[in-house]
Amino acid sequence: MKIDHIIAMILCLAALISVTICIFTDWNDNLFLPLALGLSVAGNLLNVLILRKQGKENQK
Repeated sequence: MKIDHIIAMILCLAALISVTICIFTDWNDNLFLPLALGLSVAGNLLNVLILRKQGKENQK
């Protein structure tokens, strides 16, 4: 597995953990919810970019 895929998976896992903390605790929801949304966007965007790059490599 390439390092790009590992980074995308780590970002999505961190987002999942942040959402879990936000739901099950009374800690700072104003911090954890935006953090989870930002990490999720970053992980998904990185994954889309990886898939596009692989698609261009397969077409050549």
